[in-house]
Amino acid sequence: MAKRSRAHTALREFGVPAVAAFAFLIIESAGTLPEYALTAFIILVTLLMFAVRDHKNEPLLFGAGVIFGLLIEVGLRYFGYQQVWTDGSLLGVPYWLPIAWGVGFVLITRFGIVVRGKKIA
Repeated sequence: MAKRSRAHTALREFGVPAVAAFAFLIIESAGTLPEYALTAFIILVTLLMFAVRDHKNEPLLFGAGVIFGLLIEVGLRYFGYQQVWTDGSLLGVPYWLPIAWGVGFVLITRFGIVVRGKKIA
């Protein structure tokens, strides 16, 4: 019974983001959608992720991830790291990239909690 509830928890925590990440990678690698459409897609996925499962202080964690991601992506670009985004409209990076950092912060935290077997608040 415990394994079933752990699997159910993992599905609720990571099901939407896993399917969305796979779809996003396929869509982005095909290069068929403009930056605004990809940004709208990741915003929709983020809202859906929080609607399915929202935990205490996760919006704050998401916001910190967005800010940190933007600083890293833009900052490293100016300190010699030469990653180039051809469709980067937000200080040289795509609009969707800092949002992806925010989602990553939330998912990595959720994953760590699930792996450690702790109850998520």
